[in-house]
Amino acid sequence: MLKSPLQNLEAVQIWIESSIFGFILSADLVVDVFFFIGAFLATYQLLMRMSINEGQLPQSKCKIFLSRAMRLLPLYLFTMMFFWKVMQLFGGDGPLFF
Repeated sequence: MLKSPLQNLEAVQIWIESSIFGFILSADLVVDVFFFIGAFLATYQLLMRMSINEGQLPQSKCKIFLSRAMRLLPLYLFTMMFFWKVMQLFGGDGPLFF
């Protein structure tokens, strides 16, 4: 993590000792849990649709993918716009930020 040259070692030390740093170190586990929950809910939704169709897969598989994409697309676009416009104004510091 600290492989690059540092000019503000005291700030890094304060940051490492903060309580939020533990969450940052375990971020890869949080992503795994997010993917597991997403797969679980998608499988549950597919099984509910199969129970309605008497154990058969729905005829329109494209409709399943499109409905999932339409649910995720607004959140994805909002996140991209947020980091593109808002984070430039309020987040970040350092010599190469702007």
